[in-house]
Amino acid sequence: MAIITSPADTGNGGGFSAAQGAINPTISGGTCIVTNMTTRFMIRDNFDSGGVDYHPNTHATGASASSHGVGYNLFAGNTGSNNFSMHTGHTNNSSHWPMYCAIHLTDHFRGMIVNRCHWTKHSNACGNVDWWGTMDNIGDHTGSSWYNTANYTYLGRTNFGGSSSGGERSVLTRNFNSSSFGYRWILMIIQDTAGSLSYPSVGGRSGWAMYGMQIGKS
Repeated sequence: MAIITSPADTGNGGGFSAAQGAINPTISGGTCIVTNMTTRFMIRDNFDSGGVDYHPNTHATGASASSHGVGYNLFAGNTGSNNFSMHTGHTNNSSHWPMYCAIHLTDHFRGMIVNRCHWTKHSNACGNVDWWGTMDNIGDHTGSSWYNTANYTYLGRTNFGGSSSGGERSVLTRNFNSSSFGYRWILMIIQDTAGSLSYPSVGGRSGWAMYGMQIGKS
């Protein structure tokens, strides 16, 4: 049998389909979560400029079976001053914007397919978030290649409510990567604190915070 070597994704990210051998996480229902506290990631240095208490990939310790590990009561009972995992954006210029976060999924030679984010929100949340994927070795935090979108394929845009959107500590579920290609890394670019805008528009920017997140496959 011939080995397929050309990625199904014709973008710069070069992702592979499940038929080509990309890891395709599945469970009987809901979301198969692939991130945890040991997941490697790179994040822009100022993610905590407003003060945080937790790792961005913090997970729940008592999620119900029906939630498949999603932390619907993620920080109940904690006594920290804010419990945020990202808290920034108060300076409306390039020193705080945009926020980059690259998440390592796998070293597999055909990548891993993910298409869903669960993120527990603050009432002043981030807004529009662009998603990207790549099979590249994106380097380390000392350079810019890890957040250079020329190395990635665009996977879609989601929105997490933005400024004064309420819903403190509620979990928002957002989908991306509708083509279901597998990648080694995905990149989140948090663009603003506005309501939903079409890519590549960017809206107003102000201070925002979010709690822990999980990435998985629906």
